[in-house]
Amino acid sequence: YQVNSEGNITIPVIGGLKVIGLTTTQVSKKIQDLLVEDGQLVNPIVDVKIVNSYFTILGEVNKPGRYNFLKNNINIFQAIGIGGGLTINGKRKNIKLLRSSEGKLKVSEIDITSSDLFLSENFQIIPGDIIIIEPNNARVKNAGLIGNSGTLLSLLSFILSSIIVISNS
Repeated sequence: YQVNSEGNITIPVIGGLKVIGLTTTQVSKKIQDLLVEDGQLVNPIVDVKIVNSYFTILGEVNKPGRYNFLKNNINIFQAIGIGGGLTINGKRKNIKLLRSSEGKLKVSEIDITSSDLFLSENFQIIPGDIIIIEPNNARVKNAGLIGNSGTLLSLLSFILSSIIVISNS
């Protein structure tokens, strides 16, 4: 059932139900209790899913973009997997997570190499999250005009050789 602009759903046998501000587990429990109280069912099982959930993953992943998901619980590793996995140039210790909470944007850093991540509030991805995988130092250096010292030495060698050839002519 779709949540209307007032935060309510309408279920035919129950009627209107205010769900705004409740978790999916709380909504499920509330519907179960109402079905039992009204004598509709004895031991109902209610599964509530948010069907328009999405996250965005950008940066050093193989398939950056916006992805929809139907599971209630998706974690950072699953989100990275959906994005095609990290490229060889992606930082693993400084992943940015942008999350909107109570109208404010919160930026968090995630280290996927740390076992502390499993206990972090940022382990689970919630609808609307934006994940940014930053490039590592090698990628940043290679993106410049003169990417690495080998390129610089080749350029200097070419200039020096040109000067020698011109001066000997």
